[in-house]
Amino acid sequence: MLLLPGDLAYADRVQNLWDSFGHLVDPLASQRPWIVTQGNHEVEKTPVADRSYTDFDNESKQYKWLQGDLKKGDKESVNMKASMKDLLYKARVDVIFEGHVHAYERFTWVYKNKGDKCGPIYINIGDGGNREGLATKYKNPNQIFHYSGRLTLDMGHWRCLMQHMHFGIGIRMIIMKQLLMTQFG
Repeated sequence: MLLLPGDLAYADRVQNLWDSFGHLVDPLASQRPWIVTQGNHEVEKTPVADRSYTDFDNESKQYKWLQGDLKKGDKESVNMKASMKDLLYKARVDVIFEGHVHAYERFTWVYKNKGDKCGPIYINIGDGGNREGLATKYKNPNQIFHYSGRLTLDMGHWRCLMQHMHFGIGIRMIIMKQLLMTQFG
């Protein structure tokens, strides 16, 4: 399965770039399932797609749908951020995958900006490459949080093998030509 957390092609309304992206990923996309979320570079304000970006506040249809779905879901297999954190915490979500920031960063368990063993692990996977470059400059480098398990500002991608384990999740992370093995949980 391929997980693509938004900002797929950086096409920004240039349709031939979408075509190029489609041709590039076709060998993989035709062979395995994909889970794709919409990033800011996929938002196109046209009459056809002007409602394709969803509101996530706690009164939105999306929020209420997720709340109901999590209530009826199997807590072992339940598979969204600011207004959703309380809901996801109460539902005991284990891991949240994010994109957008052009870096790889994994946080230890966290809830409301504090370490919390009952909180989810956040994994940002936005280091696959783009024309804007990597997130090498933070607004305030001193604000790297102490519960950040790993921060990498190199280009790369990662592969994740998830198995039901008592000790956590295994990650195989590939940064350029360097193989880094990480296990946490």
